[in-house]
Amino acid sequence: MCKQIALFFFEHMNILLLTPTLKTGKVITDKPVSPLWRHPNYKDFFQPTETMTKIIISTDKAPAAIGPYSQAVAHGDLVFISGQLPIDPTTGKLVEGDIGDRTHQIANNLKAVAQEAGLGLENIVKTTIFLTDLADFQAMNSAYNEHFSSEPPARSTVQVAALPLGSNIEIEAILCR
Repeated sequence: MCKQIALFFFEHMNILLLTPTLKTGKVITDKPVSPLWRHPNYKDFFQPTETMTKIIISTDKAPAAIGPYSQAVAHGDLVFISGQLPIDPTTGKLVEGDIGDRTHQIANNLKAVAQEAGLGLENIVKTTIFLTDLADFQAMNSAYNEHFSSEPPARSTVQVAALPLGSNIEIEAILCR
């Protein structure tokens, strides 16, 4: 489990959002905990597993950022991959083809960035998919399933008015080590 998420909430909000457990994993209570329940010893519940510094991740095996942002950023056990467009990293251009072809290209781009972080697609815990037309959902979903058929990550899919470079799809991802 990504303990850094819970620690972040404790550090910055001083609230307990989950059932409290000791560092050993033993559950303290089996009763539901109010989201606003405050615990004076919250730091005893979760400890960071490593120095929590921001690390920029970049690879030439995925498209370069087209603006002032990083391909990915690692922080603790989490890696945040910026929205990927269906750009072929060798040409720097959007791939031709249908939404399925473009979804496959994005999955390849996500995989390249994940590999640069020492991870793989199986480490993705959440994706957000942006489509300019939800009528493409079924075809996108079919192609997406080829990359995430076993234990797929949590996912949101939303329709947007437009995407950079005139693309009709963009996918961002969060990974956990």
